[in-house]
Amino acid sequence: MARKLNNEEERKFIESLQRSDLGQDGTTDEAWSQKLTQKRDKPLNLTPELEEWFNKEFPSEFGF
Repeated sequence: MARKLNNEEERKFIESLQRSDLGQDGTTDEAWSQKLTQKRDKPLNLTPELEEWFNKEFPSEFGF
């Protein structure tokens, strides 16, 4: 079961997040923006079953 962090643990956690987010030029916002862009642009890996399902051609109800 999880427990709540005490003040010191919470402070260390926040500091570690801030250190890991720093970019080459030291700007947190730029590093965060780059990480977000990379995650957004990363293609999704589909299981073989989903890949097969998405590649099927279904008859259109509207005749397109």
